[in-house]
Amino acid sequence: MFNHLSEIFLNDAWSYERLKNVPSNNSRAACGPYACVFIDHLLTGTDMRCLNDNEVDNFRMKYVVAMLEKELIP
Repeated sequence: MFNHLSEIFLNDAWSYERLKNVPSNNSRAACGPYACVFIDHLLTGTDMRCLNDNEVDNFRMKYVVAMLEKELIP
């Protein structure tokens, strides 16, 4: 399963950081989009304090539009 990872990577100690005051969604239906936006914030270094339900709703709408455009325009 991990054949693509180097031995050094697999044997080195891993570190982690437990984030405090991480925003969470207030809707049970938004966990997937919330996770996507959360990952985007981590990758881009965007401040987590601006992550909220409105931003996740905007992401969801952009995603829907992108998917429809892909379906409608081959």
